[in-house]
Amino acid sequence: MHRLSQLIHALTEISQPYAEQMGGPGLLLIATVDSSFVTLPEVVDLLVTVSSIRSPEWWCYFALMSTVGSTIGSYVLYALAR
Repeated sequence: MHRLSQLIHALTEISQPYAEQMGGPGLLLIATVDSSFVTLPEVVDLLVTVSSIRSPEWWCYFALMSTVGSTIGSYVLYALAR
């Protein structure tokens, strides 16, 4: 279990800078991964917050992209489990 925790932490550290650079599409990608196979605890929340602070006029876009990504990831997991 400890190795899994280390792996998740490493994936979080690697993915966060890329998602910040990509903006909304990065949020969509991270939220999709987070909701499907690999849990990235609080990464999406942190990215939405940081992105919204940097560009307050785009807060709704960032929230929408993370919501759509989460929905896609959940659907992928649901479809595979069916």
